[in-house]
Order: sequence, then structure tokens, then C-alpha cells
Amino acid sequence: MGSSDKAGIRGVPATPRDGADVEIVGLQKSALRWITELCDSGRWTLGDSVVAPDGARVTYRQWNQLVQDNFERYFWIPLDPQDDAEYHVNSALVNRRGIYRDTYGSSAEWTDYQFRPNIPIAMTVAPELFDPEHTLVCLHKMCAVLAAPLGMRTLDPMDMRYRPYYNNSDDSGDALVAQGINYHQGPEWLWLTGYYLRAQLRFMRVAVEKKGLEAERALRTVYHELHANMVNLKHHIASSAYAGLPELTNKDGAHCHDSCESQAWSSGCLIIALHEMAQLEVAVHQVLDSH
Repeated sequence: MGSSDKAGIRGVPATPRDGADVEIVGLQKSALRWITELCDSGRWTLGDSVVAPDGARVTYRQWNQLVQDNFERYFWIPLDPQDDAEYHVNSALVNRRGIYRDTYGSSAEWTDYQFRPNIPIAMTVAPELFDPEHTLVCLHKMCAVLAAPLGMRTLDPMDMRYRPYYNNSDDSGDALVAQGINYHQGPEWLWLTGYYLRAQLRFMRVAVEKKGLEAERALRTVYHELHANMVNLKHHIASSAYAGLPELTNKDGAHCHDSCESQAWSSGCLIIALHEMAQLEVAVHQVLDSH
């Protein structure tokens, strides 16, 4: 939220994201799946439905299926413009293809098409929503565009609002950076790296196994790819006075003076990714031991 009178942005949201946010839809789907499973097992005692705005009663199962059936059609931005109509895409607003939208139905329609690193959150908590082939294309784009040395760029560098240097003391009249309003418009957040690695782990593993590679080779491929992505993170932890990971960095991993030097969720999200990688390592050894 803007706080600069000089720049005329006091009370103005920097990133409204007032449509259906991709990660919120993913979390919603995860919750609906869970409630549906509880209903099926008889452990949910608060009713099996909700009332929609039009007065119709919708069961959790129906709601869960509605999200499942419509997610790809409303969030995927296809590589081929000829497919735009199938995915409810306004071709004139597309800035980058082969990605999932940041939001759907925002008051400023063009912001729906921004490329941000919130997508892997949905990929991780509700992988069933995503077409595996589309997901791999999007993850490849994220690797090339949004993945930074330590964190994830919070906005596509091609975006006209991209401002990668966070300075909360900026007292200029620039409405795009004054008093740190660009907090989520380019600075590189580390907690999102954990979700990015977890999404890679899940969908790369599916892909290499689907291609018919030997099981141990497929598992090794994913395992080594993910470890390669963490070299910079390990180096930073080893050299940090706090033995931790910061909240965020500026452009290309540059130190940010207004960032927390060691933040719990930066390390916590990475620990979860490491735990899942350790489980993969166990799976690799189990396959090898079975031969």
C-alpha cells in the first residue's frame, strides 16, 4: 500500500491483485479436496454444501469439481495465439506466452497477464489442477525469467512496472518506487524459491518417468537437477553471519539494506523442499537396492 504523499500514492495499492489469484485458487482447491475427503469418510460434521450468491446450494464435491474443470481454461496462456479463444485469453494484453496468469478477473484486466512466481504455490498444493505438459513449459519460463541467484523475481523483467530495487527510504516523487511501493514489483523473494523447487521436483519427476526412462535414471535426473539449483543458497548460508537466508534481495541477488537478514519463512520453505528431496533420495536407493 502506497504511503508517499509526495508521489501521490498514499492509500493506493501497489499490486491490487483483486481478481482470482492463482495461488489462492490453488489453496482453495486443496481445501476443497480435503473437505470432500472428510465428507466421504464421515468425519466432516458441518454440512456437505454451501449456498452460492444466486441462492443455489452447491456441495463441496461439486465446488471442488468446478475448480478442477475450469482452472486450465481460465489460467493457461497458450503458446499459440490461435488457441487463445479456448482459454478465454485477450490476445491484445498478452505479454508472455506459455505461462499461467497471475490472476483472473482483476479490475485492471492487463494485470491478469503479469508473470509472477506465485504459480508454484498452486502447483505444489493442488498439482491436480495443472496439465503436466503446460506446467513444464511454465516452469521452464520461470527458470529462464523469474529464477534469480537466491530468490524469485516477483515480476517479469519485461513488465513495464518492473522495479527490482527495494528502498523503503526512497522519498522521491516516483509513484512506482516511492517509499518502497515496489516491494512486490521485482525484488527477489526467497520463500518462493522453496515452492519453485518443490514444483520442479513433482513435475520433473512425472515427466522423466513418463518418457520411459529407467526408474533410477529418472530419479537421479530430478535429484541432481534440484541440487544444482541450490548451490547459491548453500553458499549464502555458509557465508552469512546469521547462517540463514534473507527475506529478499535486489536485482540479481544484490544485497538489500531494507531486507530482514535472516527470515524464518525463507529458510522454512527451503527446509520443506529439502525434506521432499531427501524422500526422493530414499526412493532412489530403494530402486537401486531392489536390483
